[in-house]
Amino acid sequence: MPDLPLPQGDGRWQLATYVADFGRLLTVGRRWLPTESRIACLSHQGLGLLAKRILGFQMRYRIPLTNAMAFTAAEWNEAYLMQAWVRRHRKLKGFSDWLRTPQVIPSVNGHEPVAPYDVRGGALDALLTLITGAEVYEPQA
Repeated sequence: MPDLPLPQGDGRWQLATYVADFGRLLTVGRRWLPTESRIACLSHQGLGLLAKRILGFQMRYRIPLTNAMAFTAAEWNEAYLMQAWVRRHRKLKGFSDWLRTPQVIPSVNGHEPVAPYDVRGGALDALLTLITGAEVYEPQA
């Protein structure tokens, strides 16, 4: 990651270059990532660029950013659903079970049960409605 601005103790910023070893990615507990210690947050496009680099590393093939974002669209939607779940329930517990449990989603599959995981790539609004209870209103023709 070239030219990542890092704060200096005197209020100035210095540009630094870092190399990410995608073979050593892991998750850490939130106590390791206190909000007040964070210096940057990725935008949606920034997350797409990160996905592009990870996919390029894993596949050993360069792909355009638009392809990387399209390939990972369902994962982005799952992240949005997870945020909505935590806002609603104040905890993450139960989200994975909900995501993988077949249920009736009227606006998606009529009366046939389907797991939200299987439609997360294209039914974000319907799944958010299930989590939040908010209605989705579509314009009438």
